[in-house]
Amino acid sequence: MHILFFFKSCMVLMLLSIGLSGCGRLEIATVTLTPTKVGTRHVLENGRYGVCHGLDRHGRGSNFLLRDVDPPDRADPSLMVVGYENYFLQGADPFPCHHWGSHAFQAMMLFDVESTGATHIMKATLSFDIIRELYKDRLLSSRCEAPVARIQDDWYEGYSNARGREGMVPFSRTEPGGTFSSAGIGDTSPDLDVTHIIRWMLRGANRGVVLNPKDDEILRNDQNVWCVSTIENPRLVLEIVRPIGFTP
Repeated sequence: MHILFFFKSCMVLMLLSIGLSGCGRLEIATVTLTPTKVGTRHVLENGRYGVCHGLDRHGRGSNFLLRDVDPPDRADPSLMVVGYENYFLQGADPFPCHHWGSHAFQAMMLFDVESTGATHIMKATLSFDIIRELYKDRLLSSRCEAPVARIQDDWYEGYSNARGREGMVPFSRTEPGGTFSSAGIGDTSPDLDVTHIIRWMLRGANRGVVLNPKDDEILRNDQNVWCVSTIENPRLVLEIVRPIGFTP
């Protein structure tokens, strides 16, 4: 670890010395970015099973759940929600009609990395504030992990709804950054290392980052489970190499 850090430090110093001795002079700078766009994608799946013939109760569990987890003010685009919930309403004998609803929330952020003039990203840290948490006790913390990753396709800012898992914003599964616990387990003001994700953005298309509940951890069974956080004030702190005197 120490050898790798020493090697990277030497490489940066060599890069700077080359830049200072040549036509282009370089500097190391720290820049804090706020997003140009934020959004929350809410994906819903629900249904019923059992002796339900003649009973039109489809979606009752879903409607009950939404009152608790939607942003307090959906008109406020700065509020974002991340995590998931599974709600189960058990029917009564002798003719039980069971209802279930599964909700997943993605939080998306777009930062204008190109505006910094960076030629190299030394370190990138994503942070945000948690303003509300909903968490079911005794749930394994691993089931509430929400990795941050790079978005692959374009998306719309604000709060939007989609039906079914295909409505989620695609993200890269091969380049996960830090992991945020949407159950509020751990630090209350997370600092996620997203260095390699931002480096990829600098090389190619920048469509933003997404906090995404892990598909393989979301429960879709006969349980009442929830781990959801509402977050705000996202910021991206960058340590970069760029030309001296650069202005956006």
